[in-house]
Amino acid sequence: MKKSKQAIILFVLVVVVFSCDSAAVYQDQKDLNNHEWNKDSVLIYSFKADTIMAQAVKFSFNIRQNLDYAYRNMWMFVKIETPHLKPIVDTVNLEFMDHQGNWLSHVKGGTVKESEHDYRYALPHPKKGQYTITLTQGMRETTLKNVMSVGLKIQKIFHE
Repeated sequence: MKKSKQAIILFVLVVVVFSCDSAAVYQDQKDLNNHEWNKDSVLIYSFKADTIMAQAVKFSFNIRQNLDYAYRNMWMFVKIETPHLKPIVDTVNLEFMDHQGNWLSHVKGGTVKESEHDYRYALPHPKKGQYTITLTQGMRETTLKNVMSVGLKIQKIFHE
C-alpha cells in the first residue's frame, strides 16, 4: 500500500512538472463567436513585460477549427508592437492540409482540429514594457467560417 501511494505521488509530480510550460512568457486563446472570423474583427493580444528578458522569444499561433473549415490554409495579417522596435507588420500563411486534402502532421485532433504554427521571426533580448500583437484573417472571404479559436504563445528560446 505504501509503494502504491509513493507511485501515485511520483506520477502526480511528474505530470505537474512536465505540464508546466516554463518557457512560456505569454499565452492566450481567443474563442470566436459562432465560430466565425470576420475580416474586420481584430484579435488583440497584449501583455506587459515587467523585466528585461535575457533570452530571445519566439511566437507561435494556435488555430482550432472544425472539420467543416473550407480551406487547406489560412492567411493572417500580423502586427507586433514592442517597446524597442518599430512595429513589425507581416502576412503569414498557415497550412493545415497538403494539396491532396490530407491533414498535415502538426494538425491534431478528431472533429476539432488544432494546430500550432511557429512564426518565422524571433525577438532577440526583448525589453521591459508593453507588447501588443494583433491578428486579422486575410482570406478572400469576408467571414471565415468554422474557426473556433485563435491563440498566441510567446516562449523563451533557450540556448545551450
